[in-house]
Amino acid sequence: GRFGVLECLDYAWYESLDVRLYGSLALLQLWPELDKAVLRSFARAIPAADGSQRPIGWYFTQGRGRVEADRKVAGATPHDLGAPNERPFDATNYTAYQDCNLWKDLASDYVLQVWRTFRLAPTGEDLRFLAECWPSAVQALDYLKGFDVNNDGLPDNGGAPDQTFDDWPLQGVSAYCGALWIAALEAALAMAQRLQLDLGLDTAAEQRRFGAWLEQSRANFDDLLWNGEYYRIDAESGTPVVMADQLCGDFYARLLGLPPVVSDARARSTLQAVKEACFERFESGRLGVANGLRRDGSPLDPNGTHPLEVWTGINFGLASYYRLMGESKTALAICSAVVGQVYSGGLQFRTPEAITAVNTFRACHYLRAMAIWGLWATDTGWERIPGVAER
Repeated sequence: GRFGVLECLDYAWYESLDVRLYGSLALLQLWPELDKAVLRSFARAIPAADGSQRPIGWYFTQGRGRVEADRKVAGATPHDLGAPNERPFDATNYTAYQDCNLWKDLASDYVLQVWRTFRLAPTGEDLRFLAECWPSAVQALDYLKGFDVNNDGLPDNGGAPDQTFDDWPLQGVSAYCGALWIAALEAALAMAQRLQLDLGLDTAAEQRRFGAWLEQSRANFDDLLWNGEYYRIDAESGTPVVMADQLCGDFYARLLGLPPVVSDARARSTLQAVKEACFERFESGRLGVANGLRRDGSPLDPNGTHPLEVWTGINFGLASYYRLMGESKTALAICSAVVGQVYSGGLQFRTPEAITAVNTFRACHYLRAMAIWGLWATDTGWERIPGVAER
């Protein structure tokens, strides 16, 4: 009953949760029971603990010496389900470049994927699956709330890269993690209501707790991050870039028929800024959308890594968001640029995670690139949710 796909051949561990947020829509559509099997494995892993110490690689790259951390903290959502050279599914969190117990997107990614699979599986809604995943979803969100250091309702990024852009430091509340958090709370409330209504489970306490967090988070997200045109990358670093995927959480909320994270007007304004800064003004749009540039399209750091890369899966996810917001022309332009680069560069079916303006690439056969199936979801899948198509 276990199933897993490697993140890629270079990063050989199974079902990296931050990556499959984008890349698992094909599995959901074609083999929904396998998608459920993966999420059940995460449900079993969240309460588990492994106190064995290991060095965290990023600190060596910063010249800060040896910093060790627990492999897996109880309640933390694991980054991955382990690697084939160990005991996959039992020994999770194989990657040690960062301390994944500190990541601020994984719990939200898990909750959103559980609700997504429940709502969009072509075989219909599976209440037993939802009930199996509910305790771990509650534990994951409770754990993540522990990183809300200033009690504003939103988890705070800690400085060391602690989200899917694991070479890109964020500080304080961030647009990327904060939007995912708000969407995940909406999903958790929807789960709680269905479980109580249809199965008679007592979820009143969780509904009160998550509802209070959600109200506080929504009140502070725009106040802390909206700059009048788009959302600042975070609240404390002062980094003056447009982050391309800043509203992934809003995309997922809209995809699943949940209340949007931000208003339509602010979503469209943000997408326009991303289009201009990170797509049209980055190599004239011929490569795709770069992860993060100044508003004028210039790099903050000409030697930067993640901000200057075009991540194929992020691009396909963004294209799905544009399409969902009625901007199919931009969606097609983004997809065409990325697919053209992959094939003109001779990679063919070895679609990488990242391509650059200097004709380098990284991490072939990458799982996140399966996000191109998000275009299916925005075309047909989301319309099956009552009330969404009308909106």
